[in-house]
Amino acid sequence: MGLFNDIQDFSEQDQWKALILYGLNQATYKIALGRTLLSLSERGYTTVPWEVLSHEFLQQYLQRLAAGDPMPQQSNPARRTKMERIVADMQVGKLSLDQAVRGDRPHGVR
Repeated sequence: MGLFNDIQDFSEQDQWKALILYGLNQATYKIALGRTLLSLSERGYTTVPWEVLSHEFLQQYLQRLAAGDPMPQQSNPARRTKMERIVADMQVGKLSLDQAVRGDRPHGVR
């Protein structure tokens, strides 16, 4: 057994730091996640339905990519993350925004 056995052993601040500091510090998904949480809290959400969170996150992620300076998602640029594959499928019309938010994957779409 480790020193910490439960997520409750960490403060909310420690949990947030672990989420943000793990991996590539400037990765697009982290910026999108932070902006998503800020946006939802500014609109008064304290509990967020999964579909609302997913939709807002995808919108924030797309805005970050459109900014022209998206940060790498992985240390190996030849590999693409799940989000990068979803965005690529949306760009070529294989997925709609609603399908991407719901996680629908039509036959033949990776």
